[in-house]
Order: sequence, then C-alpha cells, then structure tokens
Amino acid sequence: MPYRLPVLLISSSIANNGVPKGQQIVRKSYDDIHVFQAGYQLEQIEPWFQNNKLKPNL
Repeated sequence: MPYRLPVLLISSSIANNGVPKGQQIVRKSYDDIHVFQAGYQLEQIEPWFQNNKLKPNL
C-alpha cells in the first residue's frame, strides 16, 4: 500500500566522478510545511546554485 509522505530532494554537491548528490527530506503524512521549511533552511546554509563549481558544463 503506497503511503502519502511528503518528500523533497535538495541538490547539495557534485561527487568526484561528476555525479550530482543530494539530500532527501521525508516526514510523516500531511506534514508538508515542515519538509519545505527544512529544505529552505538547507538552501540558506549552502545555496548550490550560486556555487560555480557545482554548475554543470552545458
């Protein structure tokens, strides 16, 4: 039976082999607000999109 858990994936860095890494936040059912708040706080600590080393070569 599938559960309805809120999940958010935050990009965090690039591994040595060039593969992107991330953190997954999961909470109990219908606790979406805490998932988004935790994701926001992690982005404030290390905004990956402002780090030129983490941007892919396109």
